[in-house]
Amino acid sequence: MEELIDLYDCERQDLHRKHLRTEPTPHGCYRIIVSIMTVNANGEILLTRRAPQKRNGNDWEITAGAVKAGESSEAAAMRELFEETGIRTQPGDLTLVGTVCRDSRFFDYYLLRRDVSIREIRLADGETVDAIFVKPNRFLRMMQLSAGSRFLISRYQRIYSDVFDSDAKGDGACVS
Repeated sequence: MEELIDLYDCERQDLHRKHLRTEPTPHGCYRIIVSIMTVNANGEILLTRRAPQKRNGNDWEITAGAVKAGESSEAAAMRELFEETGIRTQPGDLTLVGTVCRDSRFFDYYLLRRDVSIREIRLADGETVDAIFVKPNRFLRMMQLSAGSRFLISRYQRIYSDVFDSDAKGDGACVS
C-alpha cells in the first residue's frame, strides 16, 4: 500500500486531508519533511549514501524523509533515523533546531548529539548503501558534489550553525 501524508495550510494547520506521498502537493497545500543531523562527540556528522536506484542515487545526505499521515514531526524523525541508520531514539532525544517553509513543504530540522560507532550503523536495504562520519568542512565539500544537496549548503550552515561554527577538522570514518 502506498504511503499517505497529511496536508496542511500555509499556517501549518492540519487540513484533515490525506494525500499520496508520491503525488505532487495540491496548490495551496503543504506537507512536512524531516531532516536529522546526527553529530558525535568529535563533532563529526553522520552521512548515508542513497541507494543507486533512488532519485539522486549515490548522493551523500543526512537522514531525511516524509511525515506519514497521523504522525508527528518528531515521531517521523525518530522513525526515519531508525529506518535509515538503525539508530534508536526516544521522545526528547532529538532537538528541533529550525523549520523552513519552501515549495509547498515545511522542513523540520532536528539535531541528535550522540556517540554512535560507525559499526553500529545499519544500512536500509533499498534506501542506503554506505555510511560515513565526517567533519563539518568535509561535509560541506561533499554536499557541493551532490546534485540533490547543493542548494541545501547555506540552509544547513544557518540551521545547524553550532555544528559548523566548530573548529573540527579531518576526514572521518567510513563503512560499506
